[in-house]
Amino acid sequence: MSWKQSQIIAAESSPVNQLELAQKPDTASTDEKSSKNGDEMLDALQKRQEKIENLKELKQIQDKINADNLNSKKLDALQKLNLNIENLEELQELQKIVNNDSLDGYEMLDALKEKQINIESIEELKKIKRIVNNGNPNTSESVKLSKPFAFKLLTVGLPATILVILVATPFTKGLISVVTSNFQERFAKPPIPERSLYLHNDAFNELSNIGRKAQKINDDKFTSEEFKLLIQIKVDIAKGIEGYKELNYRVELLRAALIAQKSFLKLEATELRYRSRKQQEFYQYISDNLEDNIDKEAFVKKIKKKQTEILPLINTEEGREAINSYAQEMNIISKHELGLKLLALFKQYDLTDFSIIKEISDVIESLQGHDLLTPKRLLTSVKEYYDLFEKIAPILSISKEESSPATYARILQVVGLIHRHGEAYQQFKELIRLLHKWENPYETVTMVREQYSSRDHKIPPEFTQEILGITIYQKYAKYLPDL
Repeated sequence: MSWKQSQIIAAESSPVNQLELAQKPDTASTDEKSSKNGDEMLDALQKRQEKIENLKELKQIQDKINADNLNSKKLDALQKLNLNIENLEELQELQKIVNNDSLDGYEMLDALKEKQINIESIEELKKIKRIVNNGNPNTSESVKLSKPFAFKLLTVGLPATILVILVATPFTKGLISVVTSNFQERFAKPPIPERSLYLHNDAFNELSNIGRKAQKINDDKFTSEEFKLLIQIKVDIAKGIEGYKELNYRVELLRAALIAQKSFLKLEATELRYRSRKQQEFYQYISDNLEDNIDKEAFVKKIKKKQTEILPLINTEEGREAINSYAQEMNIISKHELGLKLLALFKQYDLTDFSIIKEISDVIESLQGHDLLTPKRLLTSVKEYYDLFEKIAPILSISKEESSPATYARILQVVGLIHRHGEAYQQFKELIRLLHKWENPYETVTMVREQYSSRDHKIPPEFTQEILGITIYQKYAKYLPDL
């Protein structure tokens, strides 16, 4: 080996030369790497472009969804106003008319009528204009998909990359909501039909109104033993149970006498004090015209006519005042249900001592505080004043065979119950009247609820609401057929 060759080998093996050799690029390797990086870059750009195109398509889809949703909301709002607007074309036609600046309000109303859209007032027109012009399809509130478009998306299928990009976005949440909704509509229980729901709610509202009134009238006093006895007696009378028809007639006659006792006593005092020929003629004329099944209005007119004839024939002012007073009391008595009937009976049986009624009234007043649950407890009072009751036996159509302390005790018991609980009984009758009205809407509500069970239908909250008045109805239902 020559000295020169040795120097070259030494130089190549030195650290400096080895470093330079390591740093010197390999021409073939660099070309291959450059080619590979270029391909990857192109692939990345292509994928990015595809994503951009997909996002543009998605934006168009979203805009279409928002517009569909907004128009759907407008149609729903207009239909709630009972406007017959069913599709987008009709909505656009309506929008053109209400936004036509060349028309005033009344011209718009006329134009809408030509389109079979009847709007009654300018205020309603303004409201409709606000509805059709309201909303921005690009707002975040409008991201819900329309149902037809959602099914198109499900049919075609969204690219996986778009779904990844859209995770947790409002649009995706809207899509999921629509998918869930459509799944439920197709496979879950159907809702209650609109007509049946309206029928139920209308009847339920009526039922609630009546129920609230019934709750206000209902009272604890309706549950007392004496009050329940009075109701049962009224029911037995209404049913026509043997003996109760006669009992009711006698009770009502005696009550009429108690109510009209002051007028009867005034008639008696006038007849005893003023006895001129013309005055007695007037008294007798009234007595002669008292008859069964009397026409009250015709009777009052007869009295008025006779009064007008006699007054000029009486010389004294006091005598004329007596005639006027007598006629006035007759008018008061005629307003009572059995007032004239009772007076006729007194005249018929020649019972001119009307003070008997006052004494019997005092007996009834003395019953305050007594237990009226059984008539036997009243026998002592009846026996004490038995002579009074025997005098009015003909008036009450009580025969000699029927006349007994027990008979009068029974009459006194019912009269005493009415006297003590009469006001409460009138309230109870009003409650019964309301419960009769309550029955019809209750039948409607229960019928609809039974027709659409939770097993087969999606039950709305209205179907689970408490029915007002049902407890009261169940409590007093047994009295409804007869009261």
